[in-house]
Amino acid sequence: MELVTLFKMILSLSFMGSILAVIIIIVKGFFRNRLNANWHYYIWILVIIKLSIPYAPESSVSIYNLFPSVTERMAINENSVNNIDTNISSLAQSDSKSIYKDNGIDINNNAENKPYNSEIVTALIKNINEIHYEIISIIWLIGTSVVFLYMVIVNLIFILKLNKSLRCKENDTLRIFYKCKSEMNVNIDIPVIYEESLKTPSLFGFMRPKLLMSSDIINSLAEQEKRYVFLHELAHLKRKDILVNWIMILIQAVHWFNPIIWYAFYKIHEDCEVACDAYVLSRLEPEEHKSYGITIIRLMDTISRPYWNSVSTGMANNRLNVKKRIKKITTYRKKSWKWSVIATILVIGIVLTTMTKGYENNFIKDNSPKVNIVAEMSNLTEEEYRELGISGLENPSIDDFGKFILRVNITDAKKVTSKKLQVPKLMDFREILDKTDERYWVSHSSYQNNEDEEFSLSEQEIVIYIKGIKETELKEMMKPLKIEVAWITKEGENVEKEYSIGEILTFQGREIN
Repeated sequence: MELVTLFKMILSLSFMGSILAVIIIIVKGFFRNRLNANWHYYIWILVIIKLSIPYAPESSVSIYNLFPSVTERMAINENSVNNIDTNISSLAQSDSKSIYKDNGIDINNNAENKPYNSEIVTALIKNINEIHYEIISIIWLIGTSVVFLYMVIVNLIFILKLNKSLRCKENDTLRIFYKCKSEMNVNIDIPVIYEESLKTPSLFGFMRPKLLMSSDIINSLAEQEKRYVFLHELAHLKRKDILVNWIMILIQAVHWFNPIIWYAFYKIHEDCEVACDAYVLSRLEPEEHKSYGITIIRLMDTISRPYWNSVSTGMANNRLNVKKRIKKITTYRKKSWKWSVIATILVIGIVLTTMTKGYENNFIKDNSPKVNIVAEMSNLTEEEYRELGISGLENPSIDDFGKFILRVNITDAKKVTSKKLQVPKLMDFREILDKTDERYWVSHSSYQNNEDEEFSLSEQEIVIYIKGIKETELKEMMKPLKIEVAWITKEGENVEKEYSIGEILTFQGREIN
């Protein structure tokens, strides 16, 4: 996958993840104290999934139907959809007449009007857009690489430091810890390691977890307080919070440019601690809840400044959310089944509207430019036949001639730039027809490109001496003649389409034998 394509996909995921995060924040604010802590935490898993997986089923109730440009980008990234809606239809014939003179036939006027060619402008703007995306993509990649590199270096340094740290061998502390492990049904080996640089007890590692505590904290805590600390950290392990934390770090490195995602992840960390508190409180007696809260306050007294560690979980890493946690602890009680039902309905509603994507076809139909093409052979009128000046032909008749009409226009191009409409020039027809014997033509052509009215229009009329040419032969002759249309979407995507005149040529009101 090209870097620019990857970056556009990340932009789409980041945008949709931001919309989902804002919705969750609003819903959480409305149902603040009515839903339990687990709901407030686990609902964030939807944001993590949305930011990680670029594919989603289409749905008519998707909120992203309101943001069609995102649907378009996802369509391009997932399916490489060419978003040209082609409508080959009949248009009214033009009454304009102009006569071309060639090959010794008497013609009244020589007027070959070349269609406007915007190839240079289109290519220039396309290149500018591509350069912009390439530059931004490179900046994004550098930022992501720096964050990843920082995380790797921090972890390597931290792991090397831990390898030199001492294990706790204090019997009373280990006895309490093993008892807490039994209470929480944790059977894996978890060493308790002295780590003086950490301000609070923390759990590090999800494959080989270690409980890290400074000797000062161990010595300052009473037996019951140690129990609360151990239960809290083991609750993180049981709930797989460390693994979730690592996934969030990787996602945050990719979406480092999005402040909404940073704020959402800050709230996830906040809700994670509250949910972990609730998990521990559910295993404690009601009279112990106050003591548990006091333990958190005591741990916060050891922190002189806001503390954050990206590689571990901690019972009291941040002063800013302690008030919220203490309030939750003092008001902790199990929610009624009614609110559980409401919580389930909310989750289903959020999943249906935000974990799906909008209909691509609806966007293409409603918003993409339309290409309309008429390519047909029809009879000449008596007036047109008289204007030919065909004295050089032997016993000509009106049936020996046909009028080829080519009319192309692009409409509904409001959201695109650099429209290109390239139709065959008269010299292209001459080159094709010169390969046959005694083929003559007269023509009229025009081109109009109006950015204000958002359309491009091209018209060609060529009178051809078709005596002795079969319908299939004429179609085959015109197959090499191509109509090219292109534009650049507001997202910088270049859309191109090509049509063969011979394949779409129709015959109106006449038969060629």
